[in-house]
Amino acid sequence: IKFKATPPEGFKKIGELSYMSEETNKILSEIDTAESDEDYEEWEKKFENAEFGYVGFILARPDLSKEDEDDILKNITNREERVINGRAVLFFDDAGHAITEGKSIYKCAVYFDCDVNILVACFFTNDIDRETAAEFIANSSVTEGTKSDHTDFADRADYAEDENPSENDLDDWGVTYDVKAAGEEFEGTFKNDVTVSADNFRYLDNVSTLKDDDISFEFTGFEYSDVINSDGNFIPQKRQMWNYGDGINTIDKLEKEEDINQRLLLVDVTYTNKGKKQKTFEMGEDSYVGYLDSTKGKLTDHDEYPSVEGIVYIKDWKQNARFKLKPSESRTVTLGWVIDENMTDKTYLIFQNFADISDGEATITFKAVKADG
Repeated sequence: IKFKATPPEGFKKIGELSYMSEETNKILSEIDTAESDEDYEEWEKKFENAEFGYVGFILARPDLSKEDEDDILKNITNREERVINGRAVLFFDDAGHAITEGKSIYKCAVYFDCDVNILVACFFTNDIDRETAAEFIANSSVTEGTKSDHTDFADRADYAEDENPSENDLDDWGVTYDVKAAGEEFEGTFKNDVTVSADNFRYLDNVSTLKDDDISFEFTGFEYSDVINSDGNFIPQKRQMWNYGDGINTIDKLEKEEDINQRLLLVDVTYTNKGKKQKTFEMGEDSYVGYLDSTKGKLTDHDEYPSVEGIVYIKDWKQNARFKLKPSESRTVTLGWVIDENMTDKTYLIFQNFADISDGEATITFKAVKADG
């Protein structure tokens, strides 16, 4: 599927299907100029008071279950129907994404593109009016594409029909993993003029020796008590194996369910600022733990993901979760992720370096370090 959109004046493309106002994008970039905690607090207030100015698109095959449809419809308020480029577009407020005092974060517009059998949803933040969203939709298009036009969309039937379901579709788009040795210094983050190295991988089955303040499940969707018991031991997590149907002739079927023991992977990561300006770092922003398979000497994504995804441990969290490095400065931080005990032989620490993206070939190279410990 190939998606194109020409944003209205004052907006900038920030992702494959997402856009942000140039004003907000400028405020976001100012975080690197904060020299002190007071400066950062001032920046936070400025950002909180700013019009967020976000617009994003989601493309999906129209194979929702009745339960899914009911769940969506119950959150729809302030409906309005319009015709844009000959297509009926439904505008509404999405009360399902509620924040304080029940205020919705997003407004939405949805239409069906009969030419390619795709449901297009446009999400936009409260500060953006429907006229601006309508302009986005009027200047966007969805067409059949090639594998190089790799706009992502939710279509489980494609995965069900895949002859190699253990290989993530990203691999077909040119994703490769450049394996680095433990302790090797390399360029591998979002930021320019920065090098990293990962060393001293080790596993813990109990967290009693770690400071409570350094453990947080804020970025995982889990509560502490969901993963760790009162003795500091890990609680097994349920893993479900599904055989996905095509959404038309066959239904999804649960093939297997089992309890998987968990462990904490710790690693020392060193960041070095090789540039000429001070840089700000936020842990977990540019790295994650994933499972990779080796097939004929090539690494590909495994078909399973960690049961608990997201960084959960930063040693001296308050000092190291977010920090600055002046030119030539380095800092080593101990980071931790929860992984499935039966996947230690496939576990890698992966650094997302999008500097290698080529518009023509859509090749992406991630740097990966084997988590041997």
